[in-house]
Formats: sequence, structure tokens, C-alpha cells
Amino acid sequence: MMRHLAPLSHDNRGAIAIETAMVAPVLLLLSLGAFQASEVVARHNELQSAVGEASTAVLAVAPTTSGELTTLKNVVAASTNLPSSKVTLTFKYRCGEATAYVNSPSGCSDFFSTYVEIVLSDTYNPVWTAYGITEPINLSVTRYVITRQSEE
Repeated sequence: MMRHLAPLSHDNRGAIAIETAMVAPVLLLLSLGAFQASEVVARHNELQSAVGEASTAVLAVAPTTSGELTTLKNVVAASTNLPSSKVTLTFKYRCGEATAYVNSPSGCSDFFSTYVEIVLSDTYNPVWTAYGITEPINLSVTRYVITRQSEE
């Protein structure tokens, strides 16, 4: 029996094919993972750019009513190609020199600053979610833009 197997131990033909068959799937998965990771980073960068554009629009309009804020939200949604449900613009306030944002300036004793909070969110579905390997990736970018300062 060993006499029949001895010639095979010196035969290297086909070794490359076997090694490639073992390594190729791993390399393919690594390449796919790197591609998907770059897609997530690119989408997050797009959201960062979009929130920058939205900040510029807020500064240009300086909304004072909820109607102006809704109109601005629709403009931002249209310019970013995001559904309206993924764009949130809300008024926020900071009392005096406080660092926390509040929803109403009614509790401010001295003066308050009015901000518009811009939140853009999106969901990225990597290829492997179709196979149940992981969940979709939720991306969100928030920015506060000061629109005015008031004395109470």
C-alpha cells in the first residue's frame, strides 16, 4: 500500500489549485467586508455634508415659527434625497451660560439663545443582512445651529 502512495508524496501538481480553493473564499469575504465598510463610511460622510448644507440653509432663513421650520425641513429632505421622516428640525434653547439644551425658554431667568437642532438619519443595509448575519446599520448626524439670542 505504501508503495502505491509513495509517488504521490513527491507529486506537487495541483497544489496551487488546492491552496487557492482554501484561501479564495476567505479573501472574497474580506474584500466584501472592506467594500461594505467603505460604503458605510461614504454614507456617513454624505450625511455630514448634508447636515452642513442644512446648517447653511438654517442660517440663511433663521426660522422663527414652526411653519418656517417645516418648510425648511422639506427643503432639506428634498436636497439630501432623504425621506421627510429621516430629517428632524426642532427648536432648542440654552438659558444664560448653561450648556444644556432645553425645549422651552420659559424657565430662563436672564437671556436665552435659540438654536435649531438638525438631525439627519439613515439606515444602511449591508449585503450580508439578507443572509441574517447582522442587522442594518443606523446612521445619525446631529448639529445645533444658533439662530438668535434674546433677553427675556
